[in-house]
Amino acid sequence: MLLNIKKNRKLVKIKENSFDSEKDLQKLCEKNLDVLLNLKFICSEFKIEDCRFDTIALDEELKSFVIIEYKNVSDNVSVVDQGCTYKNKLLNHKADIVLFYNNQFNCNNNIDYYDWSSTKIIFIAPDFNKYQQGAIENNVFNIEFYKIIKFDNHNILFEPVGNNKINQKLNVKVEKKQTDIEEQYTEDDIIKLSNPNEKIRDFYYELKDFILGMHSDINIYFTKIYVGFKYENKILFTMETTKNQLNIWYNNKSNLKNELIEDVSGKGHHGIGDYHIKIRDKNHFNEIKDIIQQEFDFIKQI
Repeated sequence: MLLNIKKNRKLVKIKENSFDSEKDLQKLCEKNLDVLLNLKFICSEFKIEDCRFDTIALDEELKSFVIIEYKNVSDNVSVVDQGCTYKNKLLNHKADIVLFYNNQFNCNNNIDYYDWSSTKIIFIAPDFNKYQQGAIENNVFNIEFYKIIKFDNHNILFEPVGNNKINQKLNVKVEKKQTDIEEQYTEDDIIKLSNPNEKIRDFYYELKDFILGMHSDINIYFTKIYVGFKYENKILFTMETTKNQLNIWYNNKSNLKNELIEDVSGKGHHGIGDYHIKIRDKNHFNEIKDIIQQEFDFIKQI
């Protein structure tokens, strides 16, 4: 319920309006993808064979493409089936979208520049029925739902639906010659099974709980190599465990100076962010938590 405060302090419910059409909804979202989802708009109605995608966007932080579809009504159509079909179609025609992007933005990126394991599809609609929401309860397809509601006085409500907040499994494409094999990765695969060092794993789990505890809207996601944390679709931190240390990367928007923070903007690294903190023991653990807290407090105000 969206309410307006009148001069006499009385609350009045703001009337809900419908979008004129799916195209009206699409145009509104495309003009504001950076605000709504922190994505870069690429194009509308991109076609590959028999599939026409409403919107193609780019997550510049993850370097991954995003398909966005719009529904103006809630019906019984299996959007998950549609999402899987569209996502697979894009993954089977990587060169087409990369060539289009390069021509559109006058660049020369190759296919390997992008993280195809993070490719996802987003559905935006005024509502989703219980069957649609239930279909992504254990989301292994990297599909997300967002509800958008239009109100009087030019007000818009935009919020995630269902299991968007924590994607415990990631659908990753592993290319072997001409055969595509899909493997599912969980947090245990990335942190526990791939790292036999119990001490480093404990550092990760403690920091993970600390970061998620800073705010209820901080979300966690997994890639093949690292774990990431987002707030309002902005990447806060990415973490990777190795045998001897826990690595944290971030962009240091607070410009905090500390000898524990290393500038790696000119070096190759696995995580997202130009600044690196490594943890090998507990000597500076509380200080590192303070750095993380200060960075989040700063980003929250932006």
